[in-house]
Amino acid sequence: MKPTTKFDYELAAKPQIKAMAGVREQMRAGRAQMLKAWEESRSRVAAAMAAAAPAPAPASLDTTTASSDTNEASSSSSSAAATARAEFSLKSWLKELALEQYCGEFESNGFEDHDRELVAEITNDDLVAMGIKLLAHRKKILLNAAKLK
Repeated sequence: MKPTTKFDYELAAKPQIKAMAGVREQMRAGRAQMLKAWEESRSRVAAAMAAAAPAPAPASLDTTTASSDTNEASSSSSSAAATARAEFSLKSWLKELALEQYCGEFESNGFEDHDRELVAEITNDDLVAMGIKLLAHRKKILLNAAKLK
Protein backbone atom coordinates (compact mmCIF):
# COMPACT_ATOMS: atom_id res chain seq x y z
CA MET A 1 0.00 0.00 0.00
CA LYS A 2 1.43 3.32 -1.09
CA PRO A 3 0.97 6.25 1.33
CA THR A 4 -1.13 9.03 -0.16
CA THR A 5 -1.72 11.51 2.66
CA LYS A 6 0.53 13.21 5.17
CA PHE A 7 -0.83 10.98 7.89
CA ASP A 8 -0.04 7.90 5.82
CA TYR A 9 3.54 9.12 5.33
CA GLU A 10 3.99 9.66 9.07
CA LEU A 11 2.70 6.18 9.83
CA ALA A 12 5.03 4.67 7.24
CA ALA A 13 8.04 6.60 8.61
CA LYS A 14 7.55 5.71 12.30
CA PRO A 15 9.42 2.39 12.15
CA GLN A 16 12.30 4.08 10.34
CA ILE A 17 12.37 6.91 12.88
CA LYS A 18 12.42 4.40 15.74
CA ALA A 19 15.24 2.49 14.05
CA MET A 20 17.26 5.69 13.59
CA ALA A 21 16.72 6.60 17.25
CA GLY A 22 18.18 3.22 18.20
CA VAL A 23 21.21 3.79 15.97
CA ARG A 24 21.77 7.23 17.48
CA GLU A 25 21.60 5.76 20.98
CA GLN A 26 24.15 3.08 20.05
CA MET A 27 26.46 5.73 18.65
CA ARG A 28 26.21 7.79 21.83
CA ALA A 29 26.99 4.73 23.95
CA GLY A 30 29.99 3.92 21.73
CA ARG A 31 31.32 7.46 22.01
CA ALA A 32 30.93 7.35 25.78
CA GLN A 33 32.87 4.06 25.94
CA MET A 34 35.64 5.46 23.73
CA LEU A 35 35.92 8.59 25.87
CA LYS A 36 36.08 6.54 29.06
CA ALA A 37 38.81 4.27 27.61
CA TRP A 38 40.80 7.30 26.42
CA GLU A 39 40.60 8.97 29.83
CA GLU A 40 41.72 5.75 31.55
CA SER A 41 44.71 5.29 29.24
CA ARG A 42 45.62 8.96 29.62
CA SER A 43 45.62 8.65 33.41
CA ARG A 44 47.74 5.45 33.21
CA VAL A 45 50.31 7.21 31.01
CA ALA A 46 50.41 10.22 33.32
CA ALA A 47 50.92 7.96 36.34
CA ALA A 48 53.72 6.07 34.58
CA MET A 49 55.46 9.31 33.63
CA ALA A 50 55.17 10.61 37.18
CA ALA A 51 56.63 7.39 38.55
CA ALA A 52 59.61 7.47 36.17
CA ALA A 53 62.74 8.97 37.68
CA PRO A 54 63.87 12.20 36.04
CA ALA A 55 67.16 12.07 34.15
CA PRO A 56 70.10 13.65 35.98
CA ALA A 57 71.31 16.98 34.64
CA PRO A 58 74.65 16.93 32.80
CA ALA A 59 77.66 18.01 34.85
CA SER A 60 78.25 20.92 32.48
CA LEU A 61 74.96 22.46 33.66
CA ASP A 62 75.69 22.00 37.35
CA THR A 63 76.31 25.49 38.75
CA THR A 64 76.32 24.50 42.42
CA THR A 65 79.98 23.45 42.32
CA ALA A 66 81.25 26.76 40.89
CA SER A 67 84.33 28.01 42.69
CA SER A 68 84.71 31.59 43.88
CA ASP A 69 88.49 31.41 43.52
CA THR A 70 89.41 32.57 40.00
CA ASN A 71 92.75 30.73 39.96
CA GLU A 72 91.04 27.47 40.80
CA ALA A 73 88.35 28.11 38.18
CA SER A 74 90.89 28.92 35.46
CA SER A 75 93.01 25.88 36.25
CA SER A 76 89.97 23.62 36.23
CA SER A 77 88.80 25.05 32.89
CA SER A 78 92.25 24.59 31.34
CA SER A 79 92.41 21.02 32.63
CA ALA A 80 88.90 20.40 31.28
CA ALA A 81 90.01 21.70 27.88
CA ALA A 82 93.09 19.46 27.99
CA THR A 83 90.90 16.51 28.93
CA ALA A 84 88.51 17.30 26.08
CA ARG A 85 91.45 17.42 23.65
CA ALA A 86 92.80 14.14 24.98
CA GLU A 87 89.39 12.48 24.75
CA PHE A 88 88.79 13.41 21.09
CA SER A 89 87.80 10.46 18.96
CA LEU A 90 87.39 10.85 15.21
CA LYS A 91 84.87 8.02 15.04
CA SER A 92 82.67 9.41 17.81
CA TRP A 93 82.97 12.94 16.37
CA LEU A 94 81.78 11.75 12.96
CA LYS A 95 79.02 9.78 14.66
CA GLU A 96 77.86 12.93 16.49
CA LEU A 97 77.69 14.67 13.11
CA ALA A 98 75.72 11.69 11.72
CA LEU A 99 78.49 11.24 9.14
CA GLU A 100 80.03 8.01 10.42
CA GLN A 101 79.98 6.62 6.87
CA TYR A 102 83.15 8.68 6.22
CA CYS A 103 85.27 6.98 8.92
CA GLY A 104 86.91 4.81 6.27
CA GLU A 105 87.77 7.80 4.07
CA PHE A 106 89.44 9.59 6.98
CA GLU A 107 91.38 6.49 8.06
CA SER A 108 92.50 5.64 4.52
CA ASN A 109 93.84 9.19 4.15
CA GLY A 110 96.07 9.02 7.21
CA PHE A 111 93.80 10.38 9.94
CA GLU A 112 94.03 8.53 13.21
CA ASP A 113 91.31 8.33 15.83
CA HIS A 114 92.86 10.97 18.13
CA ASP A 115 94.12 13.48 15.50
CA ARG A 116 92.16 16.46 16.77
CA GLU A 117 94.66 19.06 15.48
CA LEU A 118 94.82 17.45 12.03
CA VAL A 119 91.02 17.33 11.78
CA ALA A 120 90.78 20.97 12.92
CA GLU A 121 93.03 22.05 10.00
CA ILE A 122 91.16 20.16 7.26
CA THR A 123 90.12 22.08 4.13
CA ASN A 124 87.41 21.69 1.52
CA ASP A 125 90.01 20.55 -1.03
CA ASP A 126 91.14 17.84 1.38
CA LEU A 127 87.57 16.59 1.73
CA VAL A 128 87.05 16.56 -2.05
CA ALA A 129 90.32 14.64 -2.49
CA MET A 130 89.16 12.16 0.14
CA GLY A 131 86.05 11.45 -1.94
CA ILE A 132 83.41 13.26 0.12
CA LYS A 133 81.24 14.47 -2.75
CA LEU A 134 78.20 15.92 -1.02
CA LEU A 135 78.63 19.65 -0.44
CA ALA A 136 76.33 19.63 2.60
CA HIS A 137 78.45 16.94 4.27
CA ARG A 138 81.69 18.81 3.50
CA LYS A 139 80.23 22.03 4.95
CA LYS A 140 79.07 20.22 8.07
CA ILE A 141 82.51 18.69 8.58
CA LEU A 142 84.31 22.00 7.95
CA LEU A 143 82.05 23.98 10.31
CA ASN A 144 82.46 21.48 13.12
CA ALA A 145 86.20 21.02 12.46
CA ALA A 146 86.65 24.78 12.94
CA LYS A 147 85.09 24.42 16.38
CA LEU A 148 87.83 21.96 17.34
CA LYS A 149 90.56 24.66 17.14
